[in-house]
Amino acid sequence: MVKGEFDSVSHSLSANARTWHWCDPKSRTMWVFGMRWLPVLGSKGQRAMQRNLRQQGFRWAVNHGGVVRLIGVQSSSDVTAVNRRAASAAVAFARAHPEGVHALCLEIPEVGFWLVASSQGSVLSDTDRWFDTLDEAEACLKALRDRYETIAYETLRWQVDDEQDQGLCPPFLQGGLHKQCRFSGLPTVHVDLPWVIFGLLALALAVFIVYTEWLSQEELPVISQNDPLPAQRPPVVRIHRAQSLEALVQAWQALPVDPEGWILEAVNCRIDQDTGLCKASYKRRLLTAHNEGLIRHIPDGWTFEPDSLDRASLKRAVNLPMQILAPHHRVSRVFGLTQLQRLSSRTAAIEVGSAKAGLYRAAPDEGVLNAGVEQAAMPEAMVSSRSVTIRVALRHFERVGQLSLPLRWHEADLAIVHGAQIDQIYGYLMLNLKGDWLDTN
Repeated sequence: MVKGEFDSVSHSLSANARTWHWCDPKSRTMWVFGMRWLPVLGSKGQRAMQRNLRQQGFRWAVNHGGVVRLIGVQSSSDVTAVNRRAASAAVAFARAHPEGVHALCLEIPEVGFWLVASSQGSVLSDTDRWFDTLDEAEACLKALRDRYETIAYETLRWQVDDEQDQGLCPPFLQGGLHKQCRFSGLPTVHVDLPWVIFGLLALALAVFIVYTEWLSQEELPVISQNDPLPAQRPPVVRIHRAQSLEALVQAWQALPVDPEGWILEAVNCRIDQDTGLCKASYKRRLLTAHNEGLIRHIPDGWTFEPDSLDRASLKRAVNLPMQILAPHHRVSRVFGLTQLQRLSSRTAAIEVGSAKAGLYRAAPDEGVLNAGVEQAAMPEAMVSSRSVTIRVALRHFERVGQLSLPLRWHEADLAIVHGAQIDQIYGYLMLNLKGDWLDTN
């Protein structure tokens, strides 16, 4: 197996997907800490998302945000059911900070550390999460600090089990905002048959009227150039998540290095939006080696393809998660280049190209599908970008994940350097990445 340097790869920390409740004895509001936030575009996308959540068994949700709306639901299903008196603590924090970027790490003994952040009064969807330790929460906070240079951060410890402190809840829960943060019922998905019949009759009548009007016309109406054009869906661009490259690395881990007289030479992945098409190239190093010997070592998810007498390959498609390029993902050119400069001293090579404009189309990830948006209908958007090339030892792969840049990857290759000298920069397994840093204005 491709082990060794893989064993030292440090994956990014992920919080437990859990929810915790606290009932305010004064307002009788049940505050919900820890939710799942899903972005939607426009009223049509919001209705489609609500129907989708209802079909998944959710009955209550929180609507929040401006142009890009957020729909929040409980992080897990094994918690106390919410109702119309429940409210989101994250939304209360955001509404208590209508300007600037703010973050809070709230420690609740015997529960954990809750991290929430907001920008201009809107919850940052990657927060409202629970962590088991303060170090894990601060690791997530570091990514926020890299993204927002002026973020205001505070920590707070809340001993809710102490009866004397029951009234001393966090300040953002004391502002009387519970009515603006409450859950609302998701629309049902059943069909009212009488209304359907009435609608069909009305539609038939409308068609009849239009048809008779058309018969009375001698020529088709002319559309004036001054008539307003129909509204178009705003362009949506997507970027890769930090977990995207992790999915590739995890897929590589199962590859055999030297199975029965064969040897792995390289792994090449071409990334097309949310799919990585990977090819692992093998060379026959012993005359006694044959295809059947390599086939016996094919890992799950990979397929065998013979290339020649001495060469063969294993192929696999890997799904790469993507997300909407939201305003809070953007960074200034100075700050972005500073991040790459700091990383350059810990990698074998980094190259950054000059700014250019290009067309990018959205990828059909979960957010688009839930919003009911068809991929064919997604328009292309002109976005400024810079090419980025990074060469790093695979055992230091986590260093790339520390970048807080809106990136879209195009290639990810693994080179096996036989006889390499392993030091703080180079290694036996070298990772080569090529992509674009989007929206660098």
